[in-house]
Amino acid sequence: NKDVEDGATLLSIGGRKYQYVKKVQDVNSNKFQSIAFHFNSSLGDSNVCLIDTPGVNNIEQPEHGRKTMEAIASGNYDALLFVSNAKYFGTNDDYQLLKQIAKTPRVKLIFVLNKLDAFKQKEDSIKEMLDNYKNDLTKMGFIRPMVVPVSSLTALLLKNESRLDEESLDELASMKKRFSKEYYDLPSYINGTKSCSMI
Repeated sequence: NKDVEDGATLLSIGGRKYQYVKKVQDVNSNKFQSIAFHFNSSLGDSNVCLIDTPGVNNIEQPEHGRKTMEAIASGNYDALLFVSNAKYFGTNDDYQLLKQIAKTPRVKLIFVLNKLDAFKQKEDSIKEMLDNYKNDLTKMGFIRPMVVPVSSLTALLLKNESRLDEESLDELASMKKRFSKEYYDLPSYINGTKSCSMI
């Protein structure tokens, strides 16, 4: 959430003062509890602050779940983006967190189902997965949940296309071919209409 691209500001675990680091890549993610850095986006003209909580299912770092719940309970945000792994959806950790979120009053929620690039048309049904997810969310008390299917890997490869090595370029070519098929037209699963070409 820094408005200028000049490194990062972070607070170490147990620290009391923020410090500046020149290269984000040099920071060990196990040694800080919060970090702020700049990112470029062409999605709008206004500034956006994203708060990425550490998640709830890290066995080595059990305090991650506590920190995530504290951030949710604080209400210090405009909307909550809940990201699930489509291949491993429905873990106990996910359900426990969703039950807690369902108790949070008047929170704006967007549910994101990631890693749909790993689905195979002959084995998996994206529509069925989305329907099951929405049904589970409705049973937990969420009213008309909005579920957005995505492939963050494909987005990352597309964003960095000009800087990719040969192996990653091969992977991107495979993704482009895959996402040219109707089965992988992810926006069409949101409202049932054919989207413009994503690639």
